[in-house]
Amino acid sequence: MRVAILGGTGDVGEGLALRFGRDTGHAVVVGSRDAERAR
Repeated sequence: MRVAILGGTGDVGEGLALRFGRDTGHAVVVGSRDAERAR
């Protein structure tokens, strides 16, 4: 499954993205208003 997190470069979004990717093995896509922070 692919999970997209919008606003994922903040503290909460980053924590969610890390846990989804590590604990579930799902592919995680992070979106942000600032492209450099989302890399």
